[in-house]
Amino acid sequence: MQTAIATERVDSATRDSYPTLPRGGLKLLLALVSSERTDVEALKRKLRVADQEYESLLNELQHQYLVDVVSGLEGNRIHESLRLTEHGEAVLTRVMEITCELPE
Repeated sequence: MQTAIATERVDSATRDSYPTLPRGGLKLLLALVSSERTDVEALKRKLRVADQEYESLLNELQHQYLVDVVSGLEGNRIHESLRLTEHGEAVLTRVMEITCELPE
């Protein structure tokens, strides 16, 4: 009986150790892992989501401090790119450890 209680507490702690990602959030975070910065429009096309869904997803991930939108000038145009924050990297690593049972 004590084992069941201990396991339940660990499971609860594990679930609470990272924020709940919105639908499509994991896919977006994984897309950002491979590059330092990713073009906002290119990522939207890659994920194949509607504009409103993408904006909502991006806003939620920014609100959780998982991604940053970085703006810069390229010639006479403003270019926006996304990057994974350090917190975003830590959350993604933790999610992968829990989901895929990676060593900690």
